[in-house]
Amino acid sequence: MILMMDLRPPVTFHRHRDRQHLSSRSHLREPVRWRVGAELYQVSGARGSCDSIQFVVRQLVGSGRQWTARVHTARDYPLLSSGARLASVTFSQLLVKRAGVRGTNMPTTVTTTVTTTTASGTTTVTTTSVTSPAPPAAPSAEEGVPDVPSTKCVTCKYGSGDKVTVAMTEADFTPAWVSGVLDTEVTSFKTKLCTQGQVGVTVLILDIEFAGDVDESMPKSLAVKMHGPGEEQRKNSGAMGLYFKELYAYHDFNIKESTPVVCPEVVGIWYDDRDPYENAVLFNLVMVNLNEEYTEYDVGAGQLPSQAEWNEILAICGKQHAKYWEDTGIQKPPLAADETGVFKLNDVEDAMALSVGPGKIVEGWFDACETFMVPLTGQEALDSIMYVFDVAEHWKGENGAKIYRKAMARLAKAPMSLVHGDVNPGNIWKSKLGKEGDEKYLFADWQVLRMAPIAWYETVF
Repeated sequence: MILMMDLRPPVTFHRHRDRQHLSSRSHLREPVRWRVGAELYQVSGARGSCDSIQFVVRQLVGSGRQWTARVHTARDYPLLSSGARLASVTFSQLLVKRAGVRGTNMPTTVTTTVTTTTASGTTTVTTTSVTSPAPPAAPSAEEGVPDVPSTKCVTCKYGSGDKVTVAMTEADFTPAWVSGVLDTEVTSFKTKLCTQGQVGVTVLILDIEFAGDVDESMPKSLAVKMHGPGEEQRKNSGAMGLYFKELYAYHDFNIKESTPVVCPEVVGIWYDDRDPYENAVLFNLVMVNLNEEYTEYDVGAGQLPSQAEWNEILAICGKQHAKYWEDTGIQKPPLAADETGVFKLNDVEDAMALSVGPGKIVEGWFDACETFMVPLTGQEALDSIMYVFDVAEHWKGENGAKIYRKAMARLAKAPMSLVHGDVNPGNIWKSKLGKEGDEKYLFADWQVLRMAPIAWYETVF
C-alpha cells in the first residue's frame, strides 16, 4: 500500500546540496494565507534545518496575534527529512502538530492508493478521506524545544528585564521586544543579520526610534547574539557549554572588569531556563553595537591585522596571561574541565578531537581551502600551508588518538593562565576613534574562555 498525503496549500523547501539550513528569503517563495472560519492566518517566514523548521505565523483577522510554530520534521514529517531534494507541506497541518494556536484543528485530506497485481492483471483502487487531527499535546523533552521559551533574565541594564521573552529568530524582534530590553517604548527599528557562525547568530538592531524624548545616552542600535538556527547545532553547542561559557564570561566572571582587555558592553542576558544555565540552548545576549566605535577585520576579504598590529594584540593578551598566571582561582569549572585543575578538554570536546580522522575533517578543510581561499588569494596561499595537511595525515587511523593524548599530556605540564581561546581576526575589533594602547583593540566572542597554557593559542591561529 502506498500512502500519500495531499497537503495544501503547498510551500516548497529545497535542500541546497547537503547543507541543512533553510533561509526565509530563498525558501519561502511568498507569504501563505489560509482561512479558518472568520479567522485569516498568514505564514510570513520560515527558517531552521531539516530537523527543525520554524514558522512565523500571524493572525491577520481577529486579535492580530503572532505565534512561532515549530515542527521537528525528522520525527513528524519524513517527507521533509528524507533524501528528496524538495517537498511540500501545508502550514495548517504543521501548526496542528506543534503550535497549539486557535483554529488549527483543521481537516487533512489523505489519499490512499492500493495497487494489486494478480494473474489476471493489475487493479488500482484510490480512496480519499478527510480526517480532523487531534489537538496537539505538549511536546516532551525528547520531541525537542516547545514553542514558547520559559525566559529567565540574568541581567538587564535597563529595568528588570521581566517583559522580555527569549527571541527564537530574527522575526521575534518586535518593537515590544526591544521596548522590554530598553525599558522604554520603542516604535520602530531595522534589523540586519550581521554574522551566522558555527555556533550562533548575531543580529543588529539599527535606527531605533523611541515613542518620546529620551536621554541622549539611550542606544540607537544594539547587537543580539543568539543560538544558532539548526536544532543539532544548538544541542551540540549547549552540550559543550559554549553558550553558557560566553554568558558566564560576560556576567558571572565579569570579563570586562576582571581582565585588562577591552570587551563589549552587555545590555542584557536572557535564556530559556527549561535547560540548566550551564547547558543553555536558547539565549539572547544583547550588547552595544560595536560597529559604532570599532572596525572589524574582514577575513573573507583578506583584511587582516598587519604584523605590527599582531604584536600589539598579543602584547595585550600577555597582560591577561600575566594577571592570571598560575592563579588557583581559575583552576575549577567552568574555566577548567573539572575540579582537579588539570588542563584537559571536556568530554564533548575530547570526542570531537578524536573524530578528526574518522570524520574526514582534514579532507573537509582542504576542500574548503580549495573552494574559498584559492579564488581569493591564489594557489600560492594553499601551497604555503600544505605542510599542515601533511602533518594532519598522521592523525588518521590509530595514530590520531595516540598523538592527541601525548600532545594533551605535554600541554598539561605547562604553566596555566586564563586564555581567550580563539584569538583570530574575526574576534578582534580595532578602534576607529583613534584610541591607542590597551584600548586600541576590543576582543569579542568569549565562548571558549578557559584555563590553559598560553600555547593553546597556537591551536586556533
